[in-house]
Amino acid sequence: MGRKQTIKTVVDALMTIALLMLMAYELIGQTTHEITGTVMMLLLRNLSRPRKGGQK
Repeated sequence: MGRKQTIKTVVDALMTIALLMLMAYELIGQTTHEITGTVMMLLLRNLSRPRKGGQK
């Protein structure tokens, strides 16, 4: 497995964990919910950002 694929797999796993935490709002509280949402938004933004030199 190449480096890019490993990074994508790790990011996918983090996003899955973040989504599960976001759905457990009553268990984790508002502050953790907001922090987790911000982290997930940044992960999504990082994945959807166009890369220099085109897509590969």
